[in-house]
Amino acid sequence: MRGLLYALKDKLIGVFPTKNPHANDPLLSKVPAYETWPHVPLQHLNETSIVYNFGVGESIALEFVLSGLTACSIYHFDPTPRSAQHFALCQQLLELKEPQRQDFIKQNANRAFGGGDKNYLSIISQSNANINNQHFMNVGLYNEDATLDFFLPKNKEHVSLSIDNLQETEESIQLQVLTIDSIMSKLNHQVIDYLKLNIEGAEVVSIIHMLENTAVRPKFMSIKMELSRDKPGIATDKLQLQLETLLAKDYRIIFQNKDSYTYQLN
Repeated sequence: MRGLLYALKDKLIGVFPTKNPHANDPLLSKVPAYETWPHVPLQHLNETSIVYNFGVGESIALEFVLSGLTACSIYHFDPTPRSAQHFALCQQLLELKEPQRQDFIKQNANRAFGGGDKNYLSIISQSNANINNQHFMNVGLYNEDATLDFFLPKNKEHVSLSIDNLQETEESIQLQVLTIDSIMSKLNHQVIDYLKLNIEGAEVVSIIHMLENTAVRPKFMSIKMELSRDKPGIATDKLQLQLETLLAKDYRIIFQNKDSYTYQLN
């Protein structure tokens, strides 16, 4: 099984940069290291572009910097209550005038933000992002429209919850999920220029649904493959093989680093 997975990855592979693609950029180099996993197709994004970011958590500096650089419209999706609160906090920060922002940053500093980067809120403040181009929906992505159990992490200070119970805990809360086509219909969108997924294992069935049951084909996708990383086994291998077989028909890998992949539509 794993031999087939590796063969399909070889078929998809394009260019594999060995360094962080943001390292020499005067703005993106300031993004917290926690957020530098995707290869963002900056040269293909502009003020008409639509970006979907699934998995807000408490770390969205990359999206704000990206907005400031390209003026694209970014739609953030996360069903967890803390993520909605965090997005609202970032909104409040950017609505303030500069003298007030520094006091706000001091009052709201949190070591959990941005993966622990102490400059996280300052990066948001200096991003030049247009808050009117940043949108939030408190739903998750999945292969059905439903209300599902999301399992809490072992460390209650962490924000990420998972449908697949990646940390094998018992406590859960029910949250809403939608398919990619349902979300696009609600937002009246016809295309996605860049799709970014960091959704704690739900990426596999969500993208399988998109590729098997819809005509939705984002021009670029950055995906963290967390199900195969955190819940290995025969069932996961079968799902991962199904996903990679489908991806190989329409996409090629343009960047890969450990469990993070960026795909471009053929």
